[in-house]
Amino acid sequence: MQDGRERVEVLAYLSRREPADLDGLGHSLVNITRGPEPAAAKWSARVRRTRRLRLARPRRLLQTPRVLRVAELRPSEVALVDRQLPLSRLDQHAEGDSTYLIAWDDDAPVGHAHIAWHGTHVGVPEIQDVFVPAEHRRRGIATLLTRAAEGEARRRGWERISLSVSADGNLPARKLYEGLGYRDTGDAPVRALGMITLRGRQVEVDDTLVYLAKSL
Repeated sequence: MQDGRERVEVLAYLSRREPADLDGLGHSLVNITRGPEPAAAKWSARVRRTRRLRLARPRRLLQTPRVLRVAELRPSEVALVDRQLPLSRLDQHAEGDSTYLIAWDDDAPVGHAHIAWHGTHVGVPEIQDVFVPAEHRRRGIATLLTRAAEGEARRRGWERISLSVSADGNLPARKLYEGLGYRDTGDAPVRALGMITLRGRQVEVDDTLVYLAKSL
């Protein structure tokens, strides 16, 4: 010992866990200065931290996001999807002049969008009947369906696509589409009032629609 003192460098774990529990935890390199041993065999220690390392926290198990896929509705899937999601435009789809896109989470349908190719208000393909059940919202499914519809229209050679939103309600939907690049077409709002036919059933509506479009 020099001057009655001895310096010893040790690795001190910054944890009160048992040694067997320290696997994977960080530690700090500290200097402990040991002085002369008193009669009572007590140690006088002065701890000077020379390097500080952050404790490594136990890694959390990260949940891998479920992979959603969008595909065109096939005839063999109609019964399954229709039991879980309201395919309001199924009659129009059956005529062969439209496309239903279905969002799938594994084998479960979690949303849909309908594309009318002809006879639309703006004269370009129109995205209609975008529906996602409440329990599956805020997962980006509506955006995924819209992007898929745009891609299908682009694949068919269209340079523009449209859709309509309520002028008085459903503000979140309008914000979503405007965020995706849709803009007001400048056409006068269309009042939808009275009885319309959906899936062979008469439904009473009273709404004002604003048409938005986007260049592809």
